[in-house]
Amino acid sequence: MQLTIEKQLIILFNEVKKYKFIIANAFAVISLVGLFVAVFLPEKYGSYALILSEEQNIINPLMEGRASTATANQRDRVSIARELLFSKKIMDSVLRDAGLINDKTPPALRESISNEVQRNTTVSRAGANNLLIRIEYASNDPEQSYVVAKKFSETFIELSTKDKQREAVEAYNSIDGQVKEYQQRLVDAENRLKDLRSGNINATPGNETEVASRISQLKQRIEQAHLELSEAEIRKKSLEDQLSGEVESAVLMTRENQYRTRIGELQSELDTLRLNYLETYPDIVRIKHQIEDLRDAITKEKQRAELAKVSGKKNPARLDERVTTSQLYQQLKTDLSQTKTTIATLHSRINDNQELLNKELQRAKRIANVEAQLAELTRDYNINKTTYQDLSQRRENARVSLNLTMEKQGPSLRIQEPARIPLNPTGPQFLHIEIAALLLGILIPIGLIYSMISFNYKIYSEDVITERFKLNVLANLPYSASLSEKEDDYKETKRIIILVSVIITIYVIVTILKMKKLI
Repeated sequence: MQLTIEKQLIILFNEVKKYKFIIANAFAVISLVGLFVAVFLPEKYGSYALILSEEQNIINPLMEGRASTATANQRDRVSIARELLFSKKIMDSVLRDAGLINDKTPPALRESISNEVQRNTTVSRAGANNLLIRIEYASNDPEQSYVVAKKFSETFIELSTKDKQREAVEAYNSIDGQVKEYQQRLVDAENRLKDLRSGNINATPGNETEVASRISQLKQRIEQAHLELSEAEIRKKSLEDQLSGEVESAVLMTRENQYRTRIGELQSELDTLRLNYLETYPDIVRIKHQIEDLRDAITKEKQRAELAKVSGKKNPARLDERVTTSQLYQQLKTDLSQTKTTIATLHSRINDNQELLNKELQRAKRIANVEAQLAELTRDYNINKTTYQDLSQRRENARVSLNLTMEKQGPSLRIQEPARIPLNPTGPQFLHIEIAALLLGILIPIGLIYSMISFNYKIYSEDVITERFKLNVLANLPYSASLSEKEDDYKETKRIIILVSVIITIYVIVTILKMKKLI
C-alpha cells in the first residue's frame, strides 16, 4: 500500500529520533571530511584568451567567385587548435616558456607534465556566431596560467597562418599538376580520334544508308536468283523424268493391267469348268498353266518397272531406239542441257551476290564498331576537354587565392581578448564546499533511513494491516518509554548537541583562519 506523504514524514521523523545518535555521528564524519577537502583542495586559477576567426573581410566580396578564401570556412578550427597546441613540438615550446621544464628535465617527468597541461587546457567555441575560439589553461599558479594561455594563443595564430599559406601552395601545385595531366589526356584523345578516322575512311559513320540500300538490293537479287533456280530445278526434273524412261514405265504398267484382266477371265473360266469336271481335266490343267504363266509375266513386268524407275538416267539405252532418235527426244535433251546451264549460272550468280552481301555486312559491322569507338573517343575527348577547362579556371582561382594568402588578405585569426593574470580562483570556493559538506552531512543519513523505510517489509502503520491482510484494527497502543529509557535518551541528546556544537565551532575557526590566509 502506498502511504500518504504526511504519514511517510511521520514515520521518517520517528525513525530519525530512533537513530539520532547514528545520524549525528554520520553528520560529524561527513562534515569533517568535507571541511578537510575544502581546506586542502588546491585552488586553480584559470587564464584564457579569445581568438576571433574572421571569415569575411573587405577583399572577399570583391573576389567572390574568383578566388577561394583558403579553407577557413570548411575546417573545424577547434579541432585544428587541439591538434596543433597538443603536438610535441608546440608543447615543449610552451612548457619551456612557462618554466615547467628545461634541458635537464627527465623524459618521464616531461611527459607527465605535458599530460597534466593537456588535461588542464580547454579549447572551445565561444560567441553567438561561434567565431571566437577560447583557449583556457588552469593551474595553481596564476602567473603560470597566464604564461601558458598567452603562449598557446600566440602559437596557434602563428601556426594557423603558416598552415593556410602551406595549404594554398599545395592546392595550387595540386591543381596545376592536374591541369597538365588533363592537357596531355586531351592531346592523346585528339590523336586517337585522328587515327580512327584516317584508318577507316570507307567505314566512317554517315555511310549507313548507302550500305543498308546496297545490302537490301543484294538480298533481293539473291532471293530472285533462288526463285529462278527453284524453277530451273523443277524444269530439269521434269525433263529428266521424260528422258529417264517414265513413258516406258507407263507402258509396263499398262501391260500388267492387261495380264491381270486376262488372269481374271481365266479364273472365271476355271471356276465354271470345276463345276462339271475334276482337277485332272485337260482344260482345267491348261487354264492353270496359263494363269501361272500370266502371274510370272506380271512379276517380270514389275521388276522391269522397278528397274526403269531406279536406273532412269543411268541406263537411257534401255529406251527404244525409235524413241531416242525421235525429234521430240532430241528437243528434250536440248532443253535439259540449257536448263542445266541456267542452273549453273544461277548458282554462280547466287555465290557472287552472297559474297558481295557478306562484304557489305562486314562493312556495316565495321561502320557500327567505328561509330561506337568514335562515340567513346568523342565522349572521352569532351570529358577531358570539360575537365581541362574547369581545372584551368580553378588553377587561376588558386593562383589568386595563393597571392591573397601570401599577402594575408584572406580570412585570418587575431586575438580578440589577450590572456590576463587571474586574480580569483576558478571552480568551487572554500565556502561552497563547507556549505555542501554540512548539507550532505544532514541529507545523506536521512536519505539512507528513508530508503530503509521504503524497501523494508516492516509494518509502520495500521493502514497497511487493513489493506494487506484485510483485518480490522481495533486499537493502536503507542509505545511508552520507561524512566531509564528516558534518561538514556536525554543523555544521548546531550551528547549529540555537544558533538554538533564542536563541529560548528571547528567550522567557524577554520573559516576564520582561511579568510585570513593563515592556512
